[in-house]
Formats: sequence, structure tokens, C-alpha cells
Amino acid sequence: MNIALIAAVAAGSAGGSNVLGSAAQVVVIGMVVVFLSLIALTAVFWVFGRAAYRKSDYVADEEAAEPDFQPMAPPMEYQEDISDEIVAVIAAAVAAMAPDGVKYAVRKVRRVRGERPVWAAAGIAENTRPF
Repeated sequence: MNIALIAAVAAGSAGGSNVLGSAAQVVVIGMVVVFLSLIALTAVFWVFGRAAYRKSDYVADEEAAEPDFQPMAPPMEYQEDISDEIVAVIAAAVAAMAPDGVKYAVRKVRRVRGERPVWAAAGIAENTRPF
């Protein structure tokens, strides 16, 4: 693709004005720069992807060489501020929602934070305000 030929044809059709030829030249050069940049970025990401893939293979090989053992679960923490009745009600609710024949165990019960921070409440109020 000859840029000078495109510019000459555009300049000839504009009645001798070189404005259209310059515009065509700028457009073609801009498109070439953009596509070359995209090709370069694609190559960079491809190289990084290949490097990460090789590193994960190396880590997977090391993990396969180590002996296989099952870690023990940490002991359950007992919280005295939640009564046994509340724990029983939560366990009953979980059991009621479970399909037949499936068993669940309640490992930990903790309180949820009641209020949002002031900045979070302000953000929700701002984003949910009617138009």
C-alpha cells in the first residue's frame, strides 16, 4: 500500500488542495500504529502467559513429589456469648433446608455486624436514590 499514491489521488480529487491528502495520510499512519501496538501487546501477554504456565507446572511437580497427608481440622472455638438454644435453632434450620439423607454439621456460629460503616451507608444511599 503506497501512502504517497493515496495522498496524490486524494489531493488530485480535491482540486489541488493538499488537505485531503494529508488527512488520508494521517488516518493510514494512525491505523498502522494502532494495529502494530495491539499486535505488540498481544505478544507481550502471550509471553507472560507462557511464563506463568511453565511456573505453575514446576510447582505442581514439586507438590506431587511431597508425601500425601491429610491435615487435621483445627479444634472448634466455643463462644460463650451465643446460647446453646440459638445454636440448636440454627442447626435445626440448616437440617430443615437440607435434602433428605444429607447430613450437615454446624462448625461455627458468629454474630454478623449489625451496621454498615457510615461511608458505606452514604454510598448505598447515593447509588439507590431515585432519578
